[in-house]
Amino acid sequence: MKAFLGLGVRDFETAIAERDSVIGDLQAQLRALQDADQRDFLNDNSDQLGVVIHAKNEVIQELRAELLAEEAVARNVNGSSHSLRTCRADVHAEQTSERNSDVASTGPALVREVQSLQYSLEDKEAYLEALERQVQLHKAESERVNSQAAAKVELCMEVQSLQTTLAERDARVQTQEQQAASQSQEVARLQARLAAQEQTLKHRAVQLAEREDAIDQASKAVGEREAETVFQRHALATRKSELLQLERMLSRGPEDLGRSRSFSSFSDRDGGLQDAVEESKRSAEAMRAERDRALEEAASLAKELASAQAALLPSRPAGWQEERAGLEATISTLTQTMDQIVESLEQAQAESDSMRLRARGLEAQVSELQTEVANRNDRIEALLSQTPGVACS
Repeated sequence: MKAFLGLGVRDFETAIAERDSVIGDLQAQLRALQDADQRDFLNDNSDQLGVVIHAKNEVIQELRAELLAEEAVARNVNGSSHSLRTCRADVHAEQTSERNSDVASTGPALVREVQSLQYSLEDKEAYLEALERQVQLHKAESERVNSQAAAKVELCMEVQSLQTTLAERDARVQTQEQQAASQSQEVARLQARLAAQEQTLKHRAVQLAEREDAIDQASKAVGEREAETVFQRHALATRKSELLQLERMLSRGPEDLGRSRSFSSFSDRDGGLQDAVEESKRSAEAMRAERDRALEEAASLAKELASAQAALLPSRPAGWQEERAGLEATISTLTQTMDQIVESLEQAQAESDSMRLRARGLEAQVSELQTEVANRNDRIEALLSQTPGVACS
């Protein structure tokens, strides 16, 4: 009986030690969860984790309640163990008193006392069995609580991971929406810029057409000036022939000179020729000014075309390739037209320079003719003054 009682006490103490170990593990898990909650609260500023923290707090409260219940059970077990130790001490004291008592006093009273002790031991054994069953039930309940706590912790971690993933997805969606809005604004800005460039190019094309018309008119004016130059040359040739005729008349005698009226007409034509030369000079100066202005406008147009080409350099979306190709073709056509206009202006400048040289030569010839006419007029007047009876009409 003593051996059985000692074995039951050792098993009960082992169960108590295991229960204390389980309680320590639960306390360690509780501290770990509290530390994790504190770290999550300090590191995460998002309002969405409030639900997770609340769930963890509920788990912690449940674990605390279970720990309190287990501590109460442990206190009961400790009380039972203490009472068992007291019982063993009483039994040992009774056994010692029995050994020290008189052997002769053994009798019915001793038998009754032994029976009562046996009944007491049976009650203690039943109580120990009940305690063992209670410990087993408490172990099963602790395992169930631990599994539920682990499942709740895993669920909380999964909820936290899902909320983090949802927050990241929302951030990506917001970023993509912002990028789409900025791209839409950029597309609208580029479309407006392209429309403005097209309007500018159309306006420049109209200006180029006007410049071409002006150049055609300048070319016609150059042709008219050339015709006037030919006419002036013809007039100079006529004047030379008249001067030769006048010389022949002078060589024939003063009577033919007095009867001729070509002297006065010669002076009149000389004045008209000089006026034509002055008009040719003014026309050449006007053409030169028109050419310079056309060159300046062509240079300005070239700068604007260059700026339009530079504006087309940034990359555009894929849907803009056809518009860009058409705009580049238009710019290329306008550039070729501008080159042709510049070449025409250069040709006009060359023709103007040639006309200027011809006008200078014509001016020199007219000056020589005027000098020659003046000298011949002086000689004619001298001859007329020396010849009596000749009237100058």
